[in-house]
Amino acid sequence: SRFVAIHATPKQEARRQRLQYGHPSTSTGSRISVPGFVATMRSVGGVTIAEIARDELFKISNLSKGRVAPDIVGLDSASRPLKLSDFRGKVVMLVFWSSWDAEAGRSLEILRKIASNKVDKPFMVLGVNRDSLINLRALEADRIVTWRNFSDPKQRIAKAYRIGAWPHCMVIDQKGAIQYRGNVGAFADAVASDLLLPKAKAAGVKAP
Repeated sequence: SRFVAIHATPKQEARRQRLQYGHPSTSTGSRISVPGFVATMRSVGGVTIAEIARDELFKISNLSKGRVAPDIVGLDSASRPLKLSDFRGKVVMLVFWSSWDAEAGRSLEILRKIASNKVDKPFMVLGVNRDSLINLRALEADRIVTWRNFSDPKQRIAKAYRIGAWPHCMVIDQKGAIQYRGNVGAFADAVASDLLLPKAKAAGVKAP
């Protein structure tokens, strides 16, 4: 048998590279330079690169550790006014959650325990819940949830806080500054407990 080498014409090679790697004239996006080829991308999952950049800048400027948490104004499950800044002077564990989150039962059990263990401290768990109002009221009536919650079924508050993963926990100190962002669990509890220590003891000095 005979082996025949097939050589692409310059036009064919250019077309092959456009299909394999993308091309500024045919792709949808901001240019990404990589040795050997150029690819472009303007959106990820329907969200533009500019929007992602704005959200990341907002997080850095307003939601990083040490920043004062943006105030939240809303209603609780009984339609009573609720405001985050009203709790200055307390350590607040702010939790964005819903009853259908992954491992929701475990997270709620942890939060009930944390709230119970710190009931005599200047501390509170404060939820932002995206369930329907009816469902949130039922969870509170059954004592599955033992703390106050902003009712946020349309996720107005969650979107303002750029929440992308649920549940999401923030520990806010007595002055309203964020000291922790992440999962509900032992580390969040440890940060809250440390903030509740007398200042001298927290600084490593024996309290009188």
